[in-house]
Amino acid sequence: MDVLLPISLLAVLLTLFESKGWMRNGMAWGFIIVTIVASLRCDYGNDWPAYEAMFELFSKYNVTLSNFDSFGLRDEEPGWLLLNMLFRNVSFQWFVVTLTIFNSVIYYMLIRTYVPLNLRPFAVFIYLFNSNFFVLGLSMMRQTLAITMIAATLPLILRNRILVPLLVILAASTIHMSAIVALPILLIGMLPEKGSIYRWIVASFVVLFVVVSISSKEVFAFFLNFITENEDMSRYAVYDDNSFVTYGLGYLIGLIPYILGLIYLWQNSIHHTIDKKVVLLTMIGALVIPLGSAAQMVGRVAYYFTVFSIVTFPQLFYNKEIVKNNVFRGAFIALFVFIMLYTYYGFFHSPIWRDAYLEYKTIFSSMS
Repeated sequence: MDVLLPISLLAVLLTLFESKGWMRNGMAWGFIIVTIVASLRCDYGNDWPAYEAMFELFSKYNVTLSNFDSFGLRDEEPGWLLLNMLFRNVSFQWFVVTLTIFNSVIYYMLIRTYVPLNLRPFAVFIYLFNSNFFVLGLSMMRQTLAITMIAATLPLILRNRILVPLLVILAASTIHMSAIVALPILLIGMLPEKGSIYRWIVASFVVLFVVVSISSKEVFAFFLNFITENEDMSRYAVYDDNSFVTYGLGYLIGLIPYILGLIYLWQNSIHHTIDKKVVLLTMIGALVIPLGSAAQMVGRVAYYFTVFSIVTFPQLFYNKEIVKNNVFRGAFIALFVFIMLYTYYGFFHSPIWRDAYLEYKTIFSSMS
């Protein structure tokens, strides 16, 4: 945290300088700095040892897709095995660098393409300070790669180009099988940009959210039964805690941007600053919120959709037709930022993540 916090703040600050016209390419420089620091990480996060151990198998032995079973890799996704095989002639660190650069480029392009200049500091803030995105992604490299691959297809999805996104989702599922839950993205891509259909979707969404919220324990029991019985999925449920979501003030504040999103989808008269389909993609992730605290793996499924909040939340908060009162808008933004920073701090001090994330280790740390 002592490293990630200042460089993340610096990236947001540089983006702010660019948005104010005080410097050129501020966001780009911020992403470059963050990417360099992230590329230098070593033995960081809960998942790093397992990834490195698998990579070493490919480096030391002649592991191929035809004999990986004899090395105890039968249950691993073939796409991830293929990547390890392709990179085995270089170090694991270069493998990490490549993945880090790919992730950074995609999110930089998404923000630059879909977020207005004046709102980009807010978007960069969400990307870096929502621990489910940048920070957790430093460890869960497979799912982060799968999420980023799917996020990269957004321009095609918005133009209702289905074939390539479908192939990307299928390819991503060979890296992390949870990516298959992103298939509804293809259906959303077929929706019109406007129309009364969004009111029906909003009504259905509200009903589903209430049902899931009321019966969260029962729904979780179903998911838990699926996870424990499914041999492939059971490998991912290793960091769960036993607490169910509590409907406190922080939870309610976290729902504010989703409520704004529903208002945006409902009102046809609102000036549309962003495609409704992108907002709807973000909303899908909210359905999993009541279950996210009960099962980390169930919560991780939502990331394939909530990742689009990086580009939607800033525009929802600042759309003056949704929240007309400047005082309320400022209060909502201040509360949201406070909760983001509070949960960011809480992540690093959680007993589940603290030992693996609090101290930022780099390749230089291993030399000392």
